[in-house]
Amino acid sequence: MKQLIIAACIFPLGLQAQTNNTHIKATIAGMEAGKKIYLKDSRYQAIDSTESTVNGFAFNFHIAEGEGSTYLLQIGKANGMDNTTLHLYLDKGTVLIKGNGPLFKNVRLTGPSFINDWNHFHQYIKANATATAALSKQAQEARNKQDSIALKQLYAQLRETDSVNRQMTDQWILSHRSSPISVWLLSTRYFYNRIEKHEALFKKLLPTAINNAIGKKMQEQVMINDLNGIGKTAPNLSLTDTAGKPVALQDFKGKYVLLDFWASWCLPCREETPFLQQALQHYGNKNFTIISVSIDNDTSKWLQAVRKDDMQWTNLIDPAVNRSNGVLHGYYVPTVPTNLLIDPNAKIIARNLRGEEVAKKLEQVLTNRQ
Repeated sequence: MKQLIIAACIFPLGLQAQTNNTHIKATIAGMEAGKKIYLKDSRYQAIDSTESTVNGFAFNFHIAEGEGSTYLLQIGKANGMDNTTLHLYLDKGTVLIKGNGPLFKNVRLTGPSFINDWNHFHQYIKANATATAALSKQAQEARNKQDSIALKQLYAQLRETDSVNRQMTDQWILSHRSSPISVWLLSTRYFYNRIEKHEALFKKLLPTAINNAIGKKMQEQVMINDLNGIGKTAPNLSLTDTAGKPVALQDFKGKYVLLDFWASWCLPCREETPFLQQALQHYGNKNFTIISVSIDNDTSKWLQAVRKDDMQWTNLIDPAVNRSNGVLHGYYVPTVPTNLLIDPNAKIIARNLRGEEVAKKLEQVLTNRQ
């Protein structure tokens, strides 16, 4: 996915030809020499590997300023095996891992302040986490026995422990507003929820908490939500079409509009075109249309792509001069493809629908409207 102005996702870049400033030293009783140990980034992509020595292993690598993030240590290639993985937040400094084995079971971490905060939070939440794990185990046993009565009771208890967990986590974040562990905790929660649920808490964090890859990503998501979040009014824009005539979004008020930002050089954008064609074919007579806004600098290549891909809907082009830090006419477009589904009242009702999701969302909203 090619960048427009700034990257949509900011992740650790892995090993770089720079001085190593991050060190992991593990001492684990009983660990055999020759075991493969992987260091993975926040996307679970391996960025380095090493082989264990007797009773331990080590990594030395570079993390750029402001790029601290979550990492995963994994022993061997098999995922999901007991005690073979360890999640941790890393930034510059030396982290010591000590344990009696087997593998990562009950290891202890020491190191910079972020490790101290990591330990403090997990100790703070330990009792509730232990209770949740026990209930989850009982629920699995009830499912295996098909005991619906017990399962109903256990689900109610799990909802209660989850509620307690959320309250405790919020309290911890508010009392650790300068800690990067706080933004990590928020990121694990908004991943499963809309960002606006946690935006107020995020905005209370101090700069030292968000000067990392996770914080930058959340800042971007907050900016997206502030400008073009679900339920916000879509800003009007006026650009020229393939015939050189001005066309405004407000001209389509009263219709469902998929506002699609793309470019001729963007392969993922052009892979979406068949799905847009199908959506327009099925719903074009049901008050739906598409407006594609190209960010091409070369008008001839834009026109050529429109014709070649048979994009038989409104196509507009945005001159590069109108872009500022990923914002185009009031829309935050960090990368292409980006799209928004706008309802007849100019309210944004969906973002970044991919493939068949466009047709599915249209089916949902049009069915509900009947």
